Amino acid sequence: MSEYYFVVLKDMSFMALKTENTREFETLDRMTDWLLGVDGFPMNGETLKVQGKLKKMTDNDLLSLYRTNLMSVFSVSSTDSAVR
Repeated sequence: MSEYYFVVLKDMSFMALKTENTREFETLDRMTDWLLGVDGFPMNGETLKVQGKLKKMTDNDLLSLYRTNLMSVFSVSSTDSAVR
């Protein structure tokens, strides 16, 4: 099973993260709950170092969901230079 998450990086850019690791699900769910419960994008919360390959999302349904949620959750347009 795969899960996708929004990630706010140290440089304040945004990207999608796909994981299939159950322990990462738990950590990312906890981090998401924390981030959605605070104002702004503070960088003093829990961090997670991940390794993997950067791949362009090509699934139109995923891209549409990503773009819509960037705007509704983070008030950021998918065309913003902070979106990867």
